[in-house]
Amino acid sequence: IQHLRARAESIRISELERSLARMDLGESEREHVEALTRAIVNKLLHPPLSRLKAQTDREEGLAVLEEARALFALDDETAPGSDIDEVYRADQPEVALEEALDSLERKGSE
Repeated sequence: IQHLRARAESIRISELERSLARMDLGESEREHVEALTRAIVNKLLHPPLSRLKAQTDREEGLAVLEEARALFALDDETAPGSDIDEVYRADQPEVALEEALDSLERKGSE
């Protein structure tokens, strides 16, 4: 679940950077566009992630999680957003992910 969210966030940031580089927006407008993209990703991910979380408590939960990995190509190193995968596999993935995503956001706002 964290891996899927990290992939989605990585794609969001990458696409946001590409788009903002072609636009002449002020800081306030950039912040609004960023908030918009974050809201879209969150709203798209909320239903499937909620269902995945609910499934993990059931006996067949592991199979459902493996299907989600396949469906969202989380094992595909060439899939969009896979640049975050190495960070995800770190010793403390939650901390490493947060730092990597923060770094991507900072890089995009420079």
